[in-house]
Amino acid sequence: MIRYLPYLLLLGLLGCATTPPAAFYTLSPGLAAPGTVIPLTLGLTLSEFPEALDRPQLMLRSGENRLDIQELHRWAAPLEGQVRRVLRENLARLTQSPRVETHPWPTDFHPERQIRLAVSRFDGRHGATADLQARWSLHTADGTLILSRTATYSEPAGKSIETLVAAQNRLLERLAVEIGGSMRSEE
Repeated sequence: MIRYLPYLLLLGLLGCATTPPAAFYTLSPGLAAPGTVIPLTLGLTLSEFPEALDRPQLMLRSGENRLDIQELHRWAAPLEGQVRRVLRENLARLTQSPRVETHPWPTDFHPERQIRLAVSRFDGRHGATADLQARWSLHTADGTLILSRTATYSEPAGKSIETLVAAQNRLLERLAVEIGGSMRSEE
């Protein structure tokens, strides 16, 4: 029995060790001042989003072709849904549109302008930058293309996961400002 004592002590110590609790993060709308009123209803469709990023854990880019999973840093809700919600809220505030909905929109809603968005990158490097790459297009109610653009943004990410998420918020705000600005110039 005495010869097993070190193993029993080790098992006891391992039993006392605890894993730190997971931290949960959420994206939030930006604070940019509203622009000129755009009296059009807007429909937003997020047609593409990287599957590798739409998971509970945050993913950090550690190389051009490598993402590292952060087990103890998690999204409070699915990332794709958060991106869709924050863009809708940013666009509603920035354009002061009478109504902004995300696809699939309610049956009683027929947007006068449709925004179609394909996100190809929305991640970051710890202590470096948060990055967003997307293609978006603006269409009339009947689907006629008005314009199409590519957006590539980077924001300083700071040294913590919290500052990285804040940088991702700023990226979504910049994208909403670009989209809203294109609608003002279209009028």
